[in-house]
Amino acid sequence: MEESEVVDFKREQYPFEEASDTDKSELLKDILAFTNAQRHRTAYILIGIAEVQAGHHVVVGVEAHLDDADLHQFVNSKTNRPIAFSYFPFPVEDKDIGVLRIPLQTRPVYVTRNFGKVNRDVVYVRDGSSTRPASPDQIVLMGRGTPPQWAVDRLEALAKGAILTAVQHWHENPSRLVNYDERIREDVTFNALAYGEARAFVLGRSRSIEDYETGIDSYGSLYWVFQRFETLASYCGQMFRTIGSSLVEYGALIRAMLNLEGYVEHEGRAWENYRIRIGNPRSAIPREASFNLLVAAELSVRLVDVINSENFEGDADYEHRRDFAPEVRWESPEWQA
Repeated sequence: MEESEVVDFKREQYPFEEASDTDKSELLKDILAFTNAQRHRTAYILIGIAEVQAGHHVVVGVEAHLDDADLHQFVNSKTNRPIAFSYFPFPVEDKDIGVLRIPLQTRPVYVTRNFGKVNRDVVYVRDGSSTRPASPDQIVLMGRGTPPQWAVDRLEALAKGAILTAVQHWHENPSRLVNYDERIREDVTFNALAYGEARAFVLGRSRSIEDYETGIDSYGSLYWVFQRFETLASYCGQMFRTIGSSLVEYGALIRAMLNLEGYVEHEGRAWENYRIRIGNPRSAIPREASFNLLVAAELSVRLVDVINSENFEGDADYEHRRDFAPEVRWESPEWQA
């Protein structure tokens, strides 16, 4: 990688112990600039890496490391709000480099009094490979903030819960296609299902409708599972309404949420119309319904993958398409009557 808003290379360790305010302000300025940078993933300053032309780098290592606790006391005693960051040594090519890790967090951050080369009330920002004061327009955009971590964590938990419920129920249903599931059961024990196993099943499912007999037994049983996806889709809508301004710049996350929300709404209407037509929630349902349930699970897997990628800006349909087979939704005359 070349230097950018998410990575910087320093050949030598920052002067800190017994250094002058002017020298120490270089470290402070860099941390402020990356904290305020317009980015969509965690930023790293890698110390002990010599950058040369054409993006090639040489690991030179560092002889001494900074103390994480001392750094926090130094930085956060000067800023308008605490900055979340960490410093740790990391082995590379039989050498130790220093790593400053700066996650996404609330902006803008600035110092409340002059210190060395850093001026009070000035919002420094990383712009490409350089640092400069932010423009008024950039500061306004910072006020939008980033999605609160608790909201993203809950979104991920709901998505994983829906996926696990669907796969668990599918495998414990006696009317599933025996030959297909016997192959799966050889390698996976679904009584204590892990998310990784459920994800593998969803992504590895057959794309042929002929591989689906009755799937899950009845409308009532299937809809009970589908309600987990409806809860997830509803939460996506709540996030848009309550923290939508902080999602504006997160294209991949928005796309994944909208794809899931739209699909669940579409299938929910189809299933409700079918229930009204048959009049008995215990009746068997077309195999299209079981197939389409796993499409909802696949869209949920895509959502989890986008969250875990730490790259919400990319286009989900392109950034993650290679991990998914083509999306198929079955709409027979019987199912969509």
